[in-house]
Amino acid sequence: MHENSSSYNWIKGQTPQYGVGTVKTIAEKTAEIRFEDALRTLDPELSGLTAAEPSASISGLEVPLKQFVASAVEEVIGQLDSKSRMLWSSS
Repeated sequence: MHENSSSYNWIKGQTPQYGVGTVKTIAEKTAEIRFEDALRTLDPELSGLTAAEPSASISGLEVPLKQFVASAVEEVIGQLDSKSRMLWSSS
């Protein structure tokens, strides 16, 4: 692994030249990506590396991620529960 790099084994990236691959590590000037044919070390900017999967960015949010996710899950469960009750009451 490169110094000051992080492991991203779950992120899919893509480049115009090599297609889609799994990002293994990424540092300031290099990214190691496992493509179908080989593990390649690329410069993220020069290679045109972009996310191959949908992603989300939440700016201006001032709560811990765990709290945000828990709140979203509670909301979904509450809505599902409401819809479930409506279905049972109408049958």
